[in-house]
Amino acid sequence: MNYETATDFEINKAVAEAQGYLVMEMQPEGSCGMTAKFHHDYPDTVWVAEHEHFVQTKAWEQYCPTKDPSDAWPIILENRIQLRATQLWYAAWGDDGWTVDYETENHENPLRCAMIAFLKMQGDKR
Repeated sequence: MNYETATDFEINKAVAEAQGYLVMEMQPEGSCGMTAKFHHDYPDTVWVAEHEHFVQTKAWEQYCPTKDPSDAWPIILENRIQLRATQLWYAAWGDDGWTVDYETENHENPLRCAMIAFLKMQGDKR
């Protein structure tokens, strides 16, 4: 996936899957099982649940780390993702947590940059 051109919904879904959540399946109209009005009002939100061996153990919750700091911040801290601002935002990270080995493209949304960095880090671990 080219993260720089992916939609926020696609990034949120990929982050949820990388975090090990169950993700509600997409419906043909592009929503995640909610009403058309909900999907229209919150097009980037995915619905996630915790699980054990793919058996859901908690209720579905809204998840939108590209727009919700409460979803993004734990990932940013745990992975030592650095957010930096010039005229736009970019995220940087390094193998030792201090050295900048990788950077994302500039973007106006710092949380989106951080989630792209997280996904790129997952690719590096594979």
